[in-house]
Amino acid sequence: MIFDDIRIPLTDAEGRTFNANKFGLKLLQYFRSRNIKVERTISNNMIVITIK
Repeated sequence: MIFDDIRIPLTDAEGRTFNANKFGLKLLQYFRSRNIKVERTISNNMIVITIK
């Protein structure tokens, strides 16, 4: 499944800036907490998450 455009929040629950890197990290942590093996690659403002 490929998503060309995903909207992420501008700020987190504490009001700090939420960027693509932080979003990718949170998503990666979620998958790993469910014991799903994933790989994340970030280039500029693009995140590639591969589920294995």
